[in-house]
Amino acid sequence: MNDKRLHDKVCVITGSTGGIGEAIAELFAEHGGKVVVSGRRPEKGQEVVERIEGRGHTATFQQCDVADDDQMDVLVAAAVERFGGLDVLVNNAANVGHAAGAGKEVETLELDDWDLQLRINLRSVFYLSKLAIPLMRQRGGGTIVNVSSVGSMVGWPQAAAYLTSKGGMNQLTRSMAIDYMKDNIRVNALCPGWILSEVERGRIEKNPGKVEEVKQHKGIARMGETREMAFAALFLACHESSYVTGTALIADGGWTLQ
Repeated sequence: MNDKRLHDKVCVITGSTGGIGEAIAELFAEHGGKVVVSGRRPEKGQEVVERIEGRGHTATFQQCDVADDDQMDVLVAAAVERFGGLDVLVNNAANVGHAAGAGKEVETLELDDWDLQLRINLRSVFYLSKLAIPLMRQRGGGTIVNVSSVGSMVGWPQAAAYLTSKGGMNQLTRSMAIDYMKDNIRVNALCPGWILSEVERGRIEKNPGKVEEVKQHKGIARMGETREMAFAALFLACHESSYVTGTALIADGGWTLQ
């Protein structure tokens, strides 16, 4: 590929051992990025790195659970040690909507589940950005892409913690975009709809009729592909979106049009 939109840019991507994050890591590497793959599963992380390197691109793996501040410290330090700095941060790691706190209304939601959702989905975005911004400033600028959700725009039942975390992420995105324009640091959110990740494949296998049900209810023609989300993230991360900051890019197949 001759078009290297992220040529020599150091890119840290959380939650990139599967799903949307994995697709982002592979695409960013294809476009010349020096990619730091991260997640909780080292064996899967190494598989992603080996695949990227096997195609002639550059990547390394650093294990990181974004619920742990010390591990986030190590992740950013490892990027600097391995590649000399940091240009692009993709905050993709998430406790998804059917995990902690799902299926419960506020009065039955456990405090621990609420805290876990907010810690992983929102606090980690704040903390990693706090670590990354001074490093980006040293390099004359950078980009932060926060992988939010269609759930930041619309609601559904029994998902208070998840929806709150994603709505908060969008507002944090806007706040940082305003504060760091002067440093040539752009901050944007990507809001995917229903994406055919490995997790979703497993759920669909258990309920094959779910896809048609959701398509009819949400007005979408089909589920999205992780690669499609990766291209949206690439746009937000590279120079082609140089006049875009503080936005929430909705990639939902028309869900929010209903």
